[in-house]
Order: sequence, then C-alpha cells, then structure tokens
Amino acid sequence: MNLNLSSLFSTKSRKGKQIKFVILFFERSGSSWLVDMLNSHPEISCLPEAFYLNWDKNEGKIGKPAYTKPEDIEQQLHRIYESPKAQSCGFKFKYPIQYNKYPDVVEFLNANKETIRMIFLYRKNRLKGAISSQNNLRLRKLNKTSNLVGKDADLEPLKLDIKKAINYTEWRERSDFNFFNWAKEFTHLHIVTYENLLTDTFQSVADICSFLEVSPTYKPSSKIRKATPDSIRQAITNYDELQEQLRCHPLEKYLDF
Repeated sequence: MNLNLSSLFSTKSRKGKQIKFVILFFERSGSSWLVDMLNSHPEISCLPEAFYLNWDKNEGKIGKPAYTKPEDIEQQLHRIYESPKAQSCGFKFKYPIQYNKYPDVVEFLNANKETIRMIFLYRKNRLKGAISSQNNLRLRKLNKTSNLVGKDADLEPLKLDIKKAINYTEWRERSDFNFFNWAKEFTHLHIVTYENLLTDTFQSVADICSFLEVSPTYKPSSKIRKATPDSIRQAITNYDELQEQLRCHPLEKYLDF
C-alpha cells in the first residue's frame, strides 16, 4: 500500500526543519517511562503506542489491530508527524507484535529510513524482562494498567513461572537481535538501554535530546514508577529453584552474581 504522506516531510517548525522519530522497543523495556519523560520536554511530542492492538476480553489476550483501513493509518501518521507544533515529533512502535500486525506502518518507515530517526530501546537483562512481563499480568489485574503510577503500593515478590520465563527470555533475545539488524538500516540511529536509563537518567535523556536536535538542558520528569526490583532474588520467591534450573544454561548470565 502506498500512503499519500508526502506532506509530512515538508513540515517546518518555528525553529526550522522538524525532526521526526520512532522509538522501536520490546515490551517491558521502560518505553512508557521514556515517553513520559520525553513529553515533559517543551520541544518534543511523542505519542505512545499509536498503532496498538485491541484487547480481546473473551480470549483474554491481545487481538486485532485497532486500525486496518489505509485512511485510518494515514490519519494516525498525520496525527503523529503533522499535527504537533513541537520541534521533534514521534511515536513508539513495539516489536515483534506491532511490526507484524501493521505492515503498512513498516512500509512507511522503510520508505523513509533516511529521514525518520530511529531510537532503538532494549533491555540488556532479558530475564528481568521476563519477570517484568509476568508482573505486568498482575498489574493489569490489580489496576488495569501495565505500570505503577504515582504512589501506588509496590508489588510483592512474584512466584515466577520458570518454564515460561525461560521461553520468553530466549524469544526476547532472538527478537532483539533481529530487530536491531532492521534498526541499523536507518541513516540516523540512537541506541539506548533500559539499564542506562535507570542508572544515568538525566544523561541518557540528554543524549536523546541531542539526537533529536532539541535542547538537552531540562529536567525530565515522570509519574511512572519501577515495579520490579533490580535484584532478581528480591523480585521473585523461587530464586533458588530458578538458579538450579539455569545451572550451565546460556541464560545463567542473567542471574544475580
């Protein structure tokens, strides 16, 4: 499908050429936190998952894309890149699921690899991502959201489904590798890890601001809170069992040492 969106790349902000970007990420990588912080910058507009998937309440899982008609996808892209008056405009795009379910958006991004700036966000410790994913299910049951916000109570340690966690971690490793290879095809690429965001938040966000050609001298803020402790031993109740199952396993590198 050819989207008629040539006007998006002639938009001028009051400071000159408007920067357009996309945040490519795997779930539970701190993307909501990052978007919240970027949107606290007066020169940045970053929509969350503009191309989301509906939740099928009957099946209890993610269902079909929210937008299937070409005109609806065009309208969303216009909303992302044309409507805001910010110096830099973008959205976040999840792999592999949104990538697979929205081929027209992928086609649009592929056609504009030289102009759209790619921020590749990933998590070094994929096993902690698996724990966070299982915590996500608890959060949805507790307050119908994927994140802790404001003064919500911390989660109690999780009894980890170890088999699911191992399968999830291996899938996540493969996905990160495959989609990083796609991200490298973009002319402008900035790589950021969840761990760096956590340990050096201000500098990590300042580096992104420089990449997006906006002022890096601001204090990022967010109401989103970290739900999973840094230590896996503190995050789950069955750490010893997990440690035993991962003995001499390639994923053992992700344990607390």
